[in-house]
Amino acid sequence: MVIKPDADNHGEPAHLNDLAQRRGKAVADQLRSLGATAAVLHLLPRDAADPVTAPHLLINATGRGW
Repeated sequence: MVIKPDADNHGEPAHLNDLAQRRGKAVADQLRSLGATAAVLHLLPRDAADPVTAPHLLINATGRGW
């Protein structure tokens, strides 16, 4: 699973990057609590391209409703 976090475009880039990473971490933590292992989770930086070419699940962690 690839988690691609994002934030809205309101605020400074450092704040948006921090918010996106916290959102992505929240998604990863929830998936781990449901049984996913770190080996199957890949958390991308904000605005990064998806590097995985094999079939996989892409989770766009945007907004409050991801």
